[in-house]
Amino acid sequence: MKVKLKNVRLSYPHLFTPTTFQGDERSNARFGATFLVKKGSADDKAIRAAIKEIAVEKLKNKAEVTLRSWENSSQKMCYTDGDLKDGEQYEGMMVLASHRGESQGAPVVVDRDPTIRLTEKDGKPYAGCYVNATVDLWVQTGMYTGVRATLIAVQFAADGTAFAGAPAVVADDDFEDLSDPDEEDDFFQEDPNRVSNTLLPGWFSNLANIVVPRNYIDDGVRKTGGLKYTR
Repeated sequence: MKVKLKNVRLSYPHLFTPTTFQGDERSNARFGATFLVKKGSADDKAIRAAIKEIAVEKLKNKAEVTLRSWENSSQKMCYTDGDLKDGEQYEGMMVLASHRGESQGAPVVVDRDPTIRLTEKDGKPYAGCYVNATVDLWVQTGMYTGVRATLIAVQFAADGTAFAGAPAVVADDDFEDLSDPDEEDDFFQEDPNRVSNTLLPGWFSNLANIVVPRNYIDDGVRKTGGLKYTR
């Protein structure tokens, strides 16, 4: 069942490059993102309602007791209580973990303008920012039972305080513009310690006649006007 999330906080994003589970090369690579959802919010209520609906559809009269047994088990339930996790960012939050297999292709990632597709080079979305997202909730049966969330799309919504390990966010006014378009290269400006550029055409034929200032001699290598030569 498709669920749309609005203005939730992003954590552990793997939106552009698939990763294996805890570096286990035997596991299948997948994309992923975790969303922090405020308890009691409209998103929280929508997710809970969707989980109950798909559980009843799939598990029938065993849905309620099964969901209770899966509650807060990250192995069985994609939606867990953030207050049971370490880190102040989880306080008062529910945590929705979503994934997408590499074979399914990367999730759609867009900017505030949904017509602009984002790439990893854009530096967003990042862990700690706010996003809108679309996930598909479903019940897995068989050997690995549980409620899963397939990641579909993510939209960058707003900046937030980056979590540890996330790229730093630089505001437009953090630094002043140091470039000077009117600045000219003064390399060939007159300097008593430099050979005039008028000598350049016959440079190598006149080396023996050039008087090099003492401060331009270093380890047997003569340097003149920023250039160096050996005799």
